[in-house]
Amino acid sequence: MKIRINHITPNYLYLPAKVNSIDVKLVLDTGSAVSILNKSIFEKLGIAETQLGAFGVELIAADGKPIPVLGKFKLQLLLDCCAITHDFVIADIGEMEGIIGMDLLETYSASIDIANAEIKISDHSIKLEKENSRLCAFVRTVRKINGFQGVESEILFEPIRFPDNKGILLARAFINPQQGKVQVSALNSSSAVVTLSKNSIVGCKQPIKAATKVNVGINDKHEQALPEHLIPIIDKISPKVTESQKQSIKELLIDFQYIFVGPDGKLGRTNLAKHVINTGDAKPIKLPPRRAHITQRKVIETEIQKMLDQDIIEPSESPWATPILLVKKKDNSVRFCLDFRRINSVTKKDAYPLPRIDTCLDCLGGSEWYNTLDMASAK
Repeated sequence: MKIRINHITPNYLYLPAKVNSIDVKLVLDTGSAVSILNKSIFEKLGIAETQLGAFGVELIAADGKPIPVLGKFKLQLLLDCCAITHDFVIADIGEMEGIIGMDLLETYSASIDIANAEIKISDHSIKLEKENSRLCAFVRTVRKINGFQGVESEILFEPIRFPDNKGILLARAFINPQQGKVQVSALNSSSAVVTLSKNSIVGCKQPIKAATKVNVGINDKHEQALPEHLIPIIDKISPKVTESQKQSIKELLIDFQYIFVGPDGKLGRTNLAKHVINTGDAKPIKLPPRRAHITQRKVIETEIQKMLDQDIIEPSESPWATPILLVKKKDNSVRFCLDFRRINSVTKKDAYPLPRIDTCLDCLGGSEWYNTLDMASAK
């Protein structure tokens, strides 16, 4: 069996735009569910990675390899004479500067005129530009493969990984052999001609007991089930809220379900940033514990156990130590704190500049629903 790459040089369309005065070429890709900005462009914007939101979905390239993702960020794009705001996934996508995906096209009800190389967004017609690119084409082939003779029922074809990394990718599929022949989809992801010798092993067959047909919608949030621990939020919605508004809230909860505390009660964590307390060459500061009232000891024990259960803290034999400080809040509940004043005095400060308040307020313009969040609780 011989699989060959077809070298084609079509004119793919991209949308010229500005992001914070930086010119970018955003490729139109209706096959992408999300819009993406290359991390190399994001780094030029001067925005700290700590400001990125979490993105709970793994991106996979055409060759099956995962794409490194930093997070997502709401960007303002200047397109010719109009400006739009949209959430972009920040990821390493190689040479491309960015991708306009279906999420943005659907949000702004965009229409693309291929013949005239134009896109209409928010009642503005914007001229698209073309660029030559060499692409990989899929090749589908049918060959008689030893081992399928006599097999008449549906089986699972499981492709192998070629040890010499020839760049060949075969699709895992449910197939129904007909007279010993099966149809296998294959892709050569390299830029060279690749030859598979006769009688080469390309995969194995696995029997299946039953096959169930499932109708799958394209990201239809109306059909997605809300996680059980978020259902009480919907149940508490005021009866004054319309059904369409309630559906919008449900879709919002589905989109951001990963930021809510789950049934295990754990807060979760992010891998988008790593914090280090830089004390330089200062000697460890070890302060003795303060004497706590008998009524406070139970609170301290409860809070420590709670943080242990949530993997927030862990036992340590560090030479650094600081006493516990319980601070009473306005509602008479207690806030568990540590007295870090001595440690702060020897710590080299990191710069975490706050964004402009007026810019943040501008982002809220036109909104009708507002919510306050406090880690594991919301109002």
